[in-house]
Amino acid sequence: MMLRDLTGLIARAAESTEEGISISDMRLSGQPLIYVNKGFVEMSGFSAGEVLGKNCRFLQGPDTDRSQVDLLRQCIEKQNAGIFELLNYRKDGSSFWNRVSMVPLFDKTGELTHFVGIQSNITELKTSNQRLYEMNIEKNNFLGMASHDIRNPLTACNVYCELLSNQISDPKLLGYIDNIRTGNALIRRLVDDFLDYSKIEAGTLSLLFERRNIAKFLIEVLEPNALLAAEKDIRLTTRFAAESMEGNIDPSGITQVINNLIGNAIKFSPLGSTIIVSLETGDDSSIVVSIADDGPGIPEDERKNLFKAFASGSSKGSAGEKSTGLGLSIVQKIVRAHGGEVWWKESQRGKGSIFSFSLPVAV
Repeated sequence: MMLRDLTGLIARAAESTEEGISISDMRLSGQPLIYVNKGFVEMSGFSAGEVLGKNCRFLQGPDTDRSQVDLLRQCIEKQNAGIFELLNYRKDGSSFWNRVSMVPLFDKTGELTHFVGIQSNITELKTSNQRLYEMNIEKNNFLGMASHDIRNPLTACNVYCELLSNQISDPKLLGYIDNIRTGNALIRRLVDDFLDYSKIEAGTLSLLFERRNIAKFLIEVLEPNALLAAEKDIRLTTRFAAESMEGNIDPSGITQVINNLIGNAIKFSPLGSTIIVSLETGDDSSIVVSIADDGPGIPEDERKNLFKAFASGSSKGSAGEKSTGLGLSIVQKIVRAHGGEVWWKESQRGKGSIFSFSLPVAV
């Protein structure tokens, strides 16, 4: 194809696209527009004759974010490419959200000659995202209020179970009461997870950081978990290779992380097995805590959704325990709020799980 034919093809393509395309001459005073395509004209409402020879700042208006304009200006000054989202204004005064991609062009000597701007009208996308954001806030508020309202009758239910169990001797009836307690405990965990999840999603979960020796902190948190494990004849052991490491943590948040991970290990481990809690230094010098179990592991098709909310796996607890599907999602959010990360791997091929999380070292 001859150069003339190729040039004509590019010009026709530019005029056919719905995206706005503009070219500014950086060698001229005021960096004026020297070309706008049909998409630019239709998007802005200005004719080509009205805008050629002018700087494209005429699209800006009273509610255009000045910080974005400053970033765009810096991009031009540094002769870099960049993408910006600006509230721009049409000729009739109506506004639209414009995603602008800026690309510099240089001549053979390396001198900047032009900037190409590609404009996309993202008004509908912005409106939809704002509505989704508002609906998410409404959802979190509802979860929070509903969870608080459910807690009171759950507490009353527990009290009545205790009163009944003290007055009844029939083993069959006592078994029914235990079933009520078990169901009540599951609902209570679900309510607590809903509350934590809604706080995290709404950005209202407060973390109060303290400098702590992580090994000593783990010992404190593991003590009550060891009693829970003993109920299933499961042994908790520790392997600490970094006993002097300190981190800035929210004790309540990290306690919840550890309780959740160990609780899962206890839930899925067979009777008489061992859970190993280790503490070591990561490759990036971070603090790494790991919980290894001998459970069934995670099916391959479920691993990608492991930390997603409400993603309950197919594996069942070794004693029939059930899951709320929120725990690991909450764990991930709390750990990331500390500047760390959480991950999973098999402890041995086709069997067992190791959940690990990292925390920055206190400086």
